[in-house]
Amino acid sequence: MTKALKRKFLALPIISCSKDKSQQGDGDSAYDIRRVRSCEVDLDRRCSNSSKHSFYSFSASKGDVRQRKFSAVAKNVRNVLSFFKKRPSDANTPAPPVEVIQSWTLTITNLLKDKYGVMLFKNFLRSEYSEENIDFWEACEEYRQLKPKQFAARAQKIYSEYVTAHAPREVNLDCKTRLETMKNLNNPDKETFDLAQSKIQGLMEKDSYPRFLKSSVYTDLISELASPGGSAND
Repeated sequence: MTKALKRKFLALPIISCSKDKSQQGDGDSAYDIRRVRSCEVDLDRRCSNSSKHSFYSFSASKGDVRQRKFSAVAKNVRNVLSFFKKRPSDANTPAPPVEVIQSWTLTITNLLKDKYGVMLFKNFLRSEYSEENIDFWEACEEYRQLKPKQFAARAQKIYSEYVTAHAPREVNLDCKTRLETMKNLNNPDKETFDLAQSKIQGLMEKDSYPRFLKSSVYTDLISELASPGGSAND
């Protein structure tokens, strides 16, 4: 029972249920005091039970939230790990020699020019909820392979999905690069997204690329391939 609630309760007038105030004696006063104290104890018990119920309800709700968050994270981790446990034959992408995989640590370019490396890096970024960067990078690579008559429609699609402000999968580009890319849409060619792509590759190189190289995804792969008889295709 809180002090404030006690003060309000004790401030109430004492009313005897058996006699008028004019008829009250010392015995009646003692009776009323005992009655008040009994009521106070009962009120304390009720408030205590209510507080405990609220506390346990609050704790349970916090526990539910933590459990849901943990389950979501665990599910995502299981999905990512299940992908990495798949062999290249399952993904239709053969694993390169261990020397090539080791060369990924030299530059991000070495990683991105290898299809197997891009596959692993992309799924690593998906586990960090930032796969839009590598998806945009891949979209730019595919764009360069198009025929000139296809540039206009595809350029507009890529710009709307990744480049323009508040795009559904907006990548982190500065205003100058955004404006430059928008101007390029007036006369789209193979170089329309070169500047934007280089900016995003630079961001990945400084941020997610170092984390990828330190992750168990990469280090375990190196250990597996470097071990006697080790092969990612086993």
